[in-house]
Amino acid sequence: MDPVYLSWRVNRALGHRFRFVEDVAPQRLAAALATGRYLPTTEERAVGGFDVAVISVPTPLREGVPDLRAIESAARILGRFLRQGSTVVLESTTYPGTTEELVAPILEEYSGLTVGVDFHLGYSPERIDPGNRVWTLETTPKVVSGVDEASLAAVDAFYRTVVDTTVPVKSPKVAELTKLVENTFRHVNIALVNELAVYARELGIDVWEAVDAASSKPFGFMRFTPGPGVGGHCLPVDPVYLSWRVNRALGHRFRFVE
Repeated sequence: MDPVYLSWRVNRALGHRFRFVEDVAPQRLAAALATGRYLPTTEERAVGGFDVAVISVPTPLREGVPDLRAIESAARILGRFLRQGSTVVLESTTYPGTTEELVAPILEEYSGLTVGVDFHLGYSPERIDPGNRVWTLETTPKVVSGVDEASLAAVDAFYRTVVDTTVPVKSPKVAELTKLVENTFRHVNIALVNELAVYARELGIDVWEAVDAASSKPFGFMRFTPGPGVGGHCLPVDPVYLSWRVNRALGHRFRFVE
């Protein structure tokens, strides 16, 4: 099925415009649609009877404060259709504690069920590098967690059907912090090398040659190169979730990140 026909088919059958996703080939989407198991929809009732639900929604900042309304809305929807034995996984980047302190109570309130007793709940941060043909969704190790051992087992079993390798951790808080560690690490190092580039130019030094030379060191150094911006839409946001949580929970300022 060619891309034009696929776009027409999606629009004709579902009333949606097909938006191109570079990392997913049109042929692969066509094959998924052909099975009848892949249904893009905005109808809440379509999630009825689910076994596993993955929440992957935006978590922006609003006036410097985490905005989790999309997560709350998704949890309310899933809570209305949650049944015994189902599994819910949060993937959205957020501060440590969100899964257990925000998502779990909403699911329990709207379903009347008890987390860890009637249904499973966990967190697994997304790891996507758009355009990377080596480390894809399937080949990138996936961190998985659960609110209890049974939930961890359920979350791990699900992702083992999707990715080659899973990395279990002992709690959702650890998994949530893992994502923030990864993105804060990138944020700090990209900011550092970009600032170095400005000063190196003013000093008349070739920053690229310096980075190349530093990269010859086989230990204690990871290569970051100057570039526009700070590396996508998430890096300016995610470290703030970490510093906000530290300030809110501990009363400390995360000065280095800020």
